[in-house]
Amino acid sequence: MKNANLFYMTNFDDVYFISSYVMAFNSDFRLLYDTLNQRYVVFNLKDGSIVLSSTEYPDYSFIDRLYMTRRENFYKLFDDIERENEKLEEEKLNNASLKSKCQLCEVLNFASSNPTKELNQNQIRKIIGENND
Repeated sequence: MKNANLFYMTNFDDVYFISSYVMAFNSDFRLLYDTLNQRYVVFNLKDGSIVLSSTEYPDYSFIDRLYMTRRENFYKLFDDIERENEKLEEEKLNNASLKSKCQLCEVLNFASSNPTKELNQNQIRKIIGENND
């Protein structure tokens, strides 16, 4: 039952010769069309596994994704993901910091315009626009 998946797959010969690029990438790889799931797959004949799948018509970006799935590129891919996550986290912290600075400025501006008035927590929340949920 190793190649049971092949029952629903047909050879795919495309206009852009992507299938020949796939076979040049690895002689055990074949570009097939999965009729059951209606997707294009790169199938490894050696171990009977799907290497890559896409519902979009294969083009050169398909080959780029195939290249990125190679084991040698996993560390680079993980590093790229880690860098992107760190960048997003830093942006999130910067936005939170900026928001708190703006809120503090609002409170200080209100307090300096009304120096005789004491502020309680609810009044501060009103000034900075925070809900009392």
